Amino acid sequence: MKVEKPLIFTGKHTELNNFLFVMQQYIDTVALGTGSSACRFLTLYLRDDALTWWRSYSNDDLTIFDHITLDVLVDELRNQFSDIDREMKTRDKLLQLK
Repeated sequence: MKVEKPLIFTGKHTELNNFLFVMQQYIDTVALGTGSSACRFLTLYLRDDALTWWRSYSNDDLTIFDHITLDVLVDELRNQFSDIDREMKTRDKLLQLK
């Protein structure tokens, strides 16, 4: 089976959920697991701000892959690139309803 390559993530919070969804689908399809191989693969698709964040997070030390799982990496990406004001914006919209 030929599988299309995943999306590239540049750090835009509006693209994060789609990137993570497609990446998880790909990782599951090609059976990379949740360890080092999956994390290495995911980080190959980070560009721009996301890549800068990863280089800072990992301190350019590739041994980080010996100690990180896919769940931890995804959580860290969500913490860094999610729309932190989303809940507040939603509350504001609810308050403005008439």
